[in-house]
Amino acid sequence: MSWEIFLQTITGSLAAIGGWFLFDLVREFKSFKAETKSDVISLKNSRADFQNTVRNAELSIALRVNEMQKIHNDFSLKIKSTLNEIENDMAQLKIMVEVASDKVGQFDSFLTKSLRLSQALNEKLKKHDKELESLKIQMGNTRIIKS
Repeated sequence: MSWEIFLQTITGSLAAIGGWFLFDLVREFKSFKAETKSDVISLKNSRADFQNTVRNAELSIALRVNEMQKIHNDFSLKIKSTLNEIENDMAQLKIMVEVASDKVGQFDSFLTKSLRLSQALNEKLKKHDKELESLKIQMGNTRIIKS
């Protein structure tokens, strides 16, 4: 019987050691589970923070893109408006040049007519001068008696 007691004692001791190891294993598992749960919650929070940061960055980029598109559209409208003004000014300038050209043409025509008239008058003046000289010569030969 002493072997039986010895075996029971060893078996009981081994069972106690096994129970203690099992209890320690369960305690370690619970601790690991709590730490893992804490890590998972921390990772979820970090992920949520990262997602919020990404969303904020996307919104910021989208707002900046919209702002740039608005600036581009405003600038494009200003350029189109300026180009239209330039085209209108060029059309008015063209009309003014055409009017000035017509007036220059009329003035040229007037000057040409004036030159022809002046030449004709000069010719007549020369002719009259010759006739006057001729008359002076004839009158020089003829004496006018004064009474």
